[in-house]
Amino acid sequence: MHLGGPVDHGRIHFVHTVPGRIRGGSELRPGLWIGGELDDLAAVLAERAESKAPVDDVRIFLGYAGWGESQLDAELAANSWLPVSGRDDWIWCPPGQAPWRAVLKSASEGEAPPEPHEAN
Repeated sequence: MHLGGPVDHGRIHFVHTVPGRIRGGSELRPGLWIGGELDDLAAVLAERAESKAPVDDVRIFLGYAGWGESQLDAELAANSWLPVSGRDDWIWCPPGQAPWRAVLKSASEGEAPPEPHEAN
């Protein structure tokens, strides 16, 4: 379980690459899904625990990051964030500081930030 952000630690979110095993999720991009049936998630995790296989295709997050209307735009304008394009290997990094180090390294190497999100 990973900390997903400071908001609502009573709620879990998960991403996975096994839509054939976890029904009902939404495809974020080809091959990466968010959410789905909790009973299916529990069955996958129980199977892995029983076989002592690593859980390398599911990531569970407790809480999330969220912003009020226009809050994120204001924080980006104030340079409070360091936007970089996401990469799959950051999702599947081992727990700890490794993902943050990879993100910071990418930013320091001058990777172009993603295009700004426009509200609908």
